[in-house]
Amino acid sequence: METAPCVPCNTTPQSVDVPGPSGQNAWALVTTSFIVPAQSAQVQVSVSNSAGFVLSQNVYVATQSAVGANFIVYSIPAGGQTLVLTYLAFAGDVTTGSSFPVNSLIVPGTGNLLTNSQANLNAAYAVVETAFAVPAVLSTRTVTVNSSQGFVQGQNVFVGTPGSTGGNFLVTAVPSVTTLTLQFLGLSGDFAPTTTTVPIGALIVPGIGNQTVIGAIPGVSVVNGVVVFSKGLASNASNGVAPAAISFPATTVPWANPTSNNIEVYINSPSNVITAIAKNGQGIYPNAAGQTCFTLHLQPGETFTATYASGSPTARYSPF
Repeated sequence: METAPCVPCNTTPQSVDVPGPSGQNAWALVTTSFIVPAQSAQVQVSVSNSAGFVLSQNVYVATQSAVGANFIVYSIPAGGQTLVLTYLAFAGDVTTGSSFPVNSLIVPGTGNLLTNSQANLNAAYAVVETAFAVPAVLSTRTVTVNSSQGFVQGQNVFVGTPGSTGGNFLVTAVPSVTTLTLQFLGLSGDFAPTTTTVPIGALIVPGIGNQTVIGAIPGVSVVNGVVVFSKGLASNASNGVAPAAISFPATTVPWANPTSNNIEVYINSPSNVITAIAKNGQGIYPNAAGQTCFTLHLQPGETFTATYASGSPTARYSPF
């Protein structure tokens, strides 16, 4: 059972996910159109391949010529062709009730992609406009694309066509608004160097990290797929910012983390009115009666519910 301090503690546990194995597509295509649900609600989406995504991952869904929307991966059903997504409804996202058509693209998000998508949606990905041969490992190739906006030097990117093996690269330069210079990393599972041609229409999407790049950072290593920070981990997601108040949900009604950060939630139960608290449907304070305050952590899209018969509980949260 989680402890229940009345104030935030000074040592907050952190979790880091590095999704997707090398060689897996870092994106998917929507194969059946779907309607955007209400904020914090879920929708099941049929996709070309769900293998490159992980639970609680922020993803961005869009067509190449229209504004898109931010979601969190809520679950990944068996079969490899379905994602259940929680709608975040960030400022600038499409509205509830909008429809995403077949062949909309689902790419790894980076928080709110609004800034990039306002300038040019292609910032979320780029399309190869001239076929190119994959160079030798650690060699570079300058690639012509529809737009290089949104990519930066030193960024990990994944190149390929949906449904086929791709490859991990590093952006070593951004020579112009229509070219990227890419260094082939040649990770396990990537397509073969020198003998593979990347065709016109292939996609270049933001990478989701790989062991070669992460392992090169001093003090950072990867052990059995877990990122280890030898000197600890700090976040400035809410440094100096007062915890934000929420509209406390009715009894047994779920309240979902609306941010793309992990958050710490501080619940106040005046006069001991709360009798139970659940996280993601599982009771964590089943004998809450008699306690006046609770603390719990929620990852993006996770929920809590409180059971109470009367009174007015309150809550605040801070990202970390």
